[in-house]
Amino acid sequence: KTFAYQKALECYGAILEIDPDHHDTNHNLGVLSLTLKKYDAALHHFQLALLRSPDNETARYMVATLSGDPRVKAAPARYLQELFDGYADHYDRHLNTLDNQAPRALFEMAQGTIGSVDNKDSMGCLQQVLDLGAGTGLAGIFFRPYAKHLIGVDTSHQMLQVAQRKNIY
Repeated sequence: KTFAYQKALECYGAILEIDPDHHDTNHNLGVLSLTLKKYDAALHHFQLALLRSPDNETARYMVATLSGDPRVKAAPARYLQELFDGYADHYDRHLNTLDNQAPRALFEMAQGTIGSVDNKDSMGCLQQVLDLGAGTGLAGIFFRPYAKHLIGVDTSHQMLQVAQRKNIY
């Protein structure tokens, strides 16, 4: 990865020599700087991107966050959608390395109400289950045997496509 990051820095540097205010390059350098934990550089490049494109919600959010603006309460929906769309293809793998137990814990809390999967009467006992923030279906997979209709909703289309390939929703 280090080689790829260095190569990206070189390419972006070459573009900025030609056009120092190039929006996409400054935006991408902001993202890359965040990845490399170079927060001052990230702030600088997001500020330049925002000057060129004042409607860029992601750049505005990152400038406010990196500047420590106390008015920042939540990330914009579009930023989150883009973030998780880009994360979808490796989201499950990443959460597995973190030993994510949240989906199982959510299911176990609900199990007191819906019964055990070993109980045949419990199978399909729920007419409709709505999984808000469904992502790749990590929680939905636990509820699938209990639901006649399992509906997954998420702002990230790419995350839902991963869940669809698993036939969860």
